[in-house]
Amino acid sequence: MQVFMWKETGLLSARWILSSLLVLAIVKYFNCTEGFFALVTIAAIVRLTPSDTCIRSVMRLLGTTLGALLIYALLSIAGSNTVALIIGCLIISFIAGYIIFQSSVLSYVGVMIGVTMVNILALMQLVSSGSAAVDYRLLFVAIGIGAMCIVDALFCYFTRAPLFSREIARDLWKECCRLTQKQQEKAHIIAALQLCIAVAITLVPWLVFQYHGGFWAVVSCFFVVEESLSLTTSKGNRRFLAHLIAAVVGISIVAISIYWPVARIPLLILSIVMISCFMVHKTEIAIVGNTMGIAIIIMVVGGDNENVIYRFAYTVMGILVALIICAVFAKKWHFAESENA
Repeated sequence: MQVFMWKETGLLSARWILSSLLVLAIVKYFNCTEGFFALVTIAAIVRLTPSDTCIRSVMRLLGTTLGALLIYALLSIAGSNTVALIIGCLIISFIAGYIIFQSSVLSYVGVMIGVTMVNILALMQLVSSGSAAVDYRLLFVAIGIGAMCIVDALFCYFTRAPLFSREIARDLWKECCRLTQKQQEKAHIIAALQLCIAVAITLVPWLVFQYHGGFWAVVSCFFVVEESLSLTTSKGNRRFLAHLIAAVVGISIVAISIYWPVARIPLLILSIVMISCFMVHKTEIAIVGNTMGIAIIIMVVGGDNENVIYRFAYTVMGILVALIICAVFAKKWHFAESENA
């Protein structure tokens, strides 16, 4: 059993590391600004099997494309009007929330719509225009998914493992085609409203005052807010655990690389192997493996060394806002839940 786990760990970490090195080579060759977002994409989509990774890649690409189209349309309409931009962002957040709570399959698509909106707004602070930010976001996601697909295709060629599972795709399609039941529609609207309010509390101050790293609090809301307080608490605890571990690892890597700069990438690779060891086991940490990977990459190669502090602090802020909003809505939710019973 241990040999099997070590084999799975080796294969998972090898796929993850090789695709990440391919991305680093591409980003360095073309000198892509903020190219680490392509590494984030790999950390977000990698799964134990290539077929699961393929499905995740399709969902991420779909959500990113829809989010990019919506925010591009909003930027074209709102222009430099901050009030119009905020109203439009809240409308997009509500749409994303309603999609998130439709089914487990569509959930990630909805999350990516919201996260893409926030990331493009953040990129606008670094590039010349909104359209350039949209292009960068789509480019980085495409590079990450493309690198992962190339590595997985080679992996499947040599191991004869399936790159794409028709059975999984068919089951996902059936779930996507299911219509929302009337008695659940009210609960989904309430949950989307919860998310929209949490996004408003974290997004508006950041858009107005433009403080560094504030968008990570908004991102946390999209990942944490759930239909009930208990589910939100569970997701919040897992996200906090992932970022606490990532902060410890990230601070260690940054501290070591201050004296030995060449050690940063090898230590990042070592952390990927560590996360892969957790992901192949049925543990609480395994569930948040991808979140840990994303957080460590952003903290270590996402810019200034202070990113470790900013990422952790604003992520915790987003979790707290999500919990408070869901606690306020708890009585209303239980009432709706009793109606559905």
